[in-house]
Amino acid sequence: MNIKLLATDLDGTLLDDYKRLSAKNKEALKNLHEAGIQIVLCTGRPYHTVKPYLLQLDLPCWLITNNGSVIRNPEGEIIHTRYIHHEALEKVLFILGQPPKLYYHGSDNQNTYIQSQWDRMKNIYGFERKSLSPPVKAAFHAFNTVCLSPIHRQVNFSTFSKDGGRLANLIIISRDLEALDIKKQQLELVEGIYLTRSGNDNLEVLDQHATKGNALSWLTEFVGISMEEIVAIGDHDNDLSMVQMAGIGFATGNAEHVIKEQADYVTLTNNEDALWDLYEKLRELHKT
Repeated sequence: MNIKLLATDLDGTLLDDYKRLSAKNKEALKNLHEAGIQIVLCTGRPYHTVKPYLLQLDLPCWLITNNGSVIRNPEGEIIHTRYIHHEALEKVLFILGQPPKLYYHGSDNQNTYIQSQWDRMKNIYGFERKSLSPPVKAAFHAFNTVCLSPIHRQVNFSTFSKDGGRLANLIIISRDLEALDIKKQQLELVEGIYLTRSGNDNLEVLDQHATKGNALSWLTEFVGISMEEIVAIGDHDNDLSMVQMAGIGFATGNAEHVIKEQADYVTLTNNEDALWDLYEKLRELHKT
């Protein structure tokens, strides 16, 4: 077995439910790197929310962010971006402006575009609280990220595309799962897009060719290896393509049923050091 690259999802896979990177998962990636295996972090997150984990890992990692739309090299330089087609984006933004109206934001390969600073701060605050951040710290982080950082740009989405705006992805977030399903049905009528989820409370819109699997395929050609030499691990719908396309596909113990069905192996859950379990399973496979 000649493994040259490991692709891992972040939330629900490398990170536990409280968005923490465990010492054992960190050690697993370090050991794989020292064995000559390149590491790729594959996530629906934009780059700026991945950087804190890169500092913790202290390893050269390729990055596939925005659910496959943006690829960066280990130096953090953008090497590939796939935007939603202009006509499709116009239709998507029109639908998002119709009832039921739900929270959403979009990103290109640099910035995050929002309708309301207040709504975005509430969104980030809720995310931070899931990470066990104290209320004051979560509120400060939300304010700092939205109001004091150049990353967030407040725009009028009704004219965004007409004014030349481009998006690599859009994410719609709501606890109203029925309304989210209605929005999904509306968006499924738009040609040229791909819909996926990284959690039950969200829906993500990408270009039809922008999947984690396709991004990995692009990256393998770029670095000169084959998909058969890749190991991929994930837990949710947006990870399915890379788990299917990799030479060896892993699902975490907490993964959706469809991911487990398509995977070659199942690890322990993300709260039980899934990447360390993957590392040990690869060592056993190497012996056989």
